[in-house]
Amino acid sequence: MILQQKLKKIYVYFTAGIILFSPIQAHLFSFPEVVDRIAAVVAGEVITLSDVRINRAFSVHDVQSVSQVSEDLFILNKLIEQKLIIQIIESDIIIPEKDLETEVRKATEKLGVVRTRRLFAMFGIGWDELKECFREKLLFRRIIFQKFSRSAFVSLKEIEAYYDLTYVPSQKAKGLGPRSMLEIIGDIEAELKQEKIGRLVKEWLDILKKEADIQIMI
Repeated sequence: MILQQKLKKIYVYFTAGIILFSPIQAHLFSFPEVVDRIAAVVAGEVITLSDVRINRAFSVHDVQSVSQVSEDLFILNKLIEQKLIIQIIESDIIIPEKDLETEVRKATEKLGVVRTRRLFAMFGIGWDELKECFREKLLFRRIIFQKFSRSAFVSLKEIEAYYDLTYVPSQKAKGLGPRSMLEIIGDIEAELKQEKIGRLVKEWLDILKKEADIQIMI
């Protein structure tokens, strides 16, 4: 009963049977039939296939480095992680409305007005639902930063090693002269810190996923 109450709508279009079309194909048909399908359940909270495809269609998550075949699974994993952390961490973080509007504007400007309206109609959503996708992503990021930013300390020795072993060789390989370490020390520290946070988050999420009640159904 709980799962039934949490189910959302996804849109499936028909040809010679039930197949899920791309947004371009869906636009050719006027009478979509609404079907519910669960992609995953995270401690009782449902993620539908439409959640995944909405996130992909509006580029909520960066999938540039992901092969097209695994895009849906990559996004599904992101949604699972977001819901897991937001459920576990009781946070009073409020995402400012202007931040949400900025994210939504960037996403929809890339698509254009016509394409955005078609996607809204296809998925049966509006601006508020799209904002919620970005709100969840931003909340997840801020919780992670709040938890790990202080523990991801970067020493001067690590910065010097990166400069000598990574930055300088890469610049020479491009035929460019390296800038002095003092000029880019802030950039190097930020990059190394982000890498450390990424490793810490992965280790933490791996532990949480093993302990959590997560069911993946696609």
